[in-house]
Amino acid sequence: MCNPPFYGSREEVLRSADAKELGPSAVCTGTDNEMITDGGEAKFVAKMVKESKHLKTRCRWYTSMLGKLASIVDIVAMLHEEKVDFHLAIRDGVLTWGLD
Repeated sequence: MCNPPFYGSREEVLRSADAKELGPSAVCTGTDNEMITDGGEAKFVAKMVKESKHLKTRCRWYTSMLGKLASIVDIVAMLHEEKVDFHLAIRDGVLTWGLD
C-alpha cells in the first residue's frame, strides 16, 4: 500500500500551492523527502507496477493513491503498454480504479 510523493520537484510543489486556496488546516507539513521524487507520482507508481511483475509470486496485490488526474492518464497509458488489466469505478462521485 502506497501514498507516493506527489511532486517531481520543489518548484512543482510551489506552483501547486500557489494554485490552491489554502485554509489554516490545509498547511502542508510534509518534508521534501516525503513529497518529492524524480518524475513525481506517475513515475513512482509506474516503477511499482514494473517491479510487481517480477515480484508477483511474493505479493498478491499492490495499491497506491494518486493525487493528480494527469497521473492517472499517464498510468493508464503505461498499463495498456504493459498489458496489465485494470478497472475503473465511480462511487459517491469519487473515481477509483483497480489493477488485476
